[in-house]
Amino acid sequence: VICEVPFPAVADPGLFSAARQAFAAPNGSIFANLKGRGNASGRSFRVQIMPSEEGSRLRLFQTSGSTAEILHDVQEPIVFASAIAVPAEPKVFDLYFPSGLPPSAFMVRA
Repeated sequence: VICEVPFPAVADPGLFSAARQAFAAPNGSIFANLKGRGNASGRSFRVQIMPSEEGSRLRLFQTSGSTAEILHDVQEPIVFASAIAVPAEPKVFDLYFPSGLPPSAFMVRA
């Protein structure tokens, strides 16, 4: 996952170190309670980012209450995803899939 920020970012070294360690965990990191924008407005999501030798793998879930439904085949993780954030709105970002999505991710396109 590549995060592009058009302005310099300042982070607490302790928090940055904890985030880096979380990404290195075998099951990666999970970001929950993400709200959709645009075509996904009104939908909630959870993203799991897992490390691998080929780069990060991403699993995308749509959530409703405590239930999470994966939006693609578990055997076909999304690879080479990027996120672009706006410093003025730190909780807002857009996901991009430059290498495309696996065939089973038709729900992500919806």
